[in-house]
Amino acid sequence: MQEKTDPWCGLRIQVRQRLARAVAQLLDTGELRRADIQRFGEVSTPQASLDIREIMKRMPGLMAYDKSMKCYRLRPGYSAKYGKVKP
Repeated sequence: MQEKTDPWCGLRIQVRQRLARAVAQLLDTGELRRADIQRFGEVSTPQASLDIREIMKRMPGLMAYDKSMKCYRLRPGYSAKYGKVKP
């Protein structure tokens, strides 16, 4: 049984892997774009947008949109509440 702290609880394995990879990239580089999810997840633009929304819903406070850079950026001072994220 999944722990309640698992942010990906209830998702299909493909979706879990794609979202975890997106979060891993965000934590590694400090930014995430829709195009990144499209590239490594091999999904459409609308699906990449839904993935970003899902990440924001399941991990509130993790990232914020930077209008000048046109990307999502890791929020300063974010503590990895869910532990290490594996892609």
